[in-house]
Amino acid sequence: MSLRPDWISPSQTMNMMFTDPLGSMDGFSFGLLRTSMRGLRNSVAGFAFAKLNPRQPNENEPATRGLWPSTAADAAVALAPGVADVWSDPALLFTRYENELLPGQTGALLVLTLRFSLDHARHDMFDMGYAFALERLARARRLSTMVVLHVPGEAVSRSLPHVHLVALARTHSASGFGAYDEEVFCDSGQKLLFGEWQDFSSRWAATCGIVRVSVIARALGIWLTCGIPRRFGCGGVGPNRRESAGRSQAV
Repeated sequence: MSLRPDWISPSQTMNMMFTDPLGSMDGFSFGLLRTSMRGLRNSVAGFAFAKLNPRQPNENEPATRGLWPSTAADAAVALAPGVADVWSDPALLFTRYENELLPGQTGALLVLTLRFSLDHARHDMFDMGYAFALERLARARRLSTMVVLHVPGEAVSRSLPHVHLVALARTHSASGFGAYDEEVFCDSGQKLLFGEWQDFSSRWAATCGIVRVSVIARALGIWLTCGIPRRFGCGGVGPNRRESAGRSQAV
């Protein structure tokens, strides 16, 4: 098992997915990653590593997200209920998941992108994306999901900040990986999840407004409906997560 996959650029990752089969939707993108695309093999672990690293990490960059480094603004894993905490390491989660896919199992990952305006604070964007992933993917559907915040402006890009949700296409439980979630891992999953994102956004705004949400969301919503959130603790991720200085972001 390679602990650090070869880096893939953000533009290359876009060519690895089937995206927005139902057309573009406001502030929301939907993608399906399969094990091959146009005859080329896709690496599940390599894709996840790329999302954690919008900027290519230095050769000696320390591991801050489990066994992997990260140049993203923030990152965490929302685990399905009952799954051991050790799976919150993205290197273990995506490498083991990829290795256990059988030859005929071509479905790999569900990838959502949630776009925000420049007027959102980083903690608000990340907390909202994480809470949605926890409620609608990890808890409701048992799809363990990596949540990653990208802030392209750090790389002098005009692209808007956004949160990627990289979810397993197969259910995850204490006993291992199970059946595909065919309700969302399909073209019509785009419309279904977009509707759920709109509903969640309305509830979030009504409950949290524009104040500091990382505490209020947990007190009023997440703890009551989902249980205590899990985040992998390596590299200062979680309620007291820290951000490394000088990290640049790509799209």
